[in-house]
Amino acid sequence: MYNVSDGIFKMSVVGLCSICKTEIKSDEHVCTLGEQAALTVKKSSSLRNSDVSVSVGKKLHEKCRKRFTVKKSIETYRKNLNV
Repeated sequence: MYNVSDGIFKMSVVGLCSICKTEIKSDEHVCTLGEQAALTVKKSSSLRNSDVSVSVGKKLHEKCRKRFTVKKSIETYRKNLNV
């Protein structure tokens, strides 16, 4: 949202990312989870022994979702736990 009187661009908050636990602002790349994506995030959460909880329609930072669900990232995370 742009305020003409003071020339300041104000971003609105559209939610909270369940992965990084920070606000999602209107100018950020966001994904809205469908059924398959929600299942993938839940499975990734389980594999990571994480408390991330999502449902269909939940908004997440696109980068967070990608990093959290990539198989190689999960393997690296689990390997580091066993060190």
